[in-house]
Formats: sequence, structure tokens, C-alpha cells
Amino acid sequence: MGSSRRRRTIVLSSGTRPVSATACKSARRLEQNSNPLGWLLSQVWDRFADRAFFSSQQAVRNVRDHAHVVLYLVNASEDAAATAYVEPEMRILSWIDEPVIVPR
Repeated sequence: MGSSRRRRTIVLSSGTRPVSATACKSARRLEQNSNPLGWLLSQVWDRFADRAFFSSQQAVRNVRDHAHVVLYLVNASEDAAATAYVEPEMRILSWIDEPVIVPR
């Protein structure tokens, strides 16, 4: 038994994805995390001001830190061009910086 990490696949489904306003806010906050003010907002302010939003950021960070592949489930009945959450979710997946599988 070696000490190698177990590979994990994280599934993001329509039930776990945030709605468009939260996705936009999450994408913006995660991208700002590299500067001191962004870190303060996400780690201190959000923790007390909006606990649910803070928890969703922590979930996305956990995916980035522990997943090797992200399985991204989509609702095929929706027109991607008509949905507001697609662009921010793509920014979040880009921020995660892991391979993404989108099944057909």
C-alpha cells in the first residue's frame, strides 16, 4: 500500500448547482480570492454575513483541491444560450482547473 492519493471524480448536477445570481457572485468571489481584499471578503465577511454562500464557496474550493475530474451534468431540455447561469458556471469550472466531462 503506497501513500498515493486516491483519485476522485466530483459530480456537479443540476440539484447541486447554484442559481444564476449565486453562480455570478460565486465566480466573481472565487476569482478575487487571490488578492487580500477578496480573501477577506470570502473567508471572513461571507462566513458571518451569508453562511450559505460561504458554504457554497467552500464546496467549490473542496472540488478544486481534491478532485482530479469533474463530471458536469447538464439539463438537455434547456437551451444553453437562454440560460443565465452557463457563463458563470464555466468561469467556476475554469477556476477549478481540472478536466471536465460533459456526458451527452
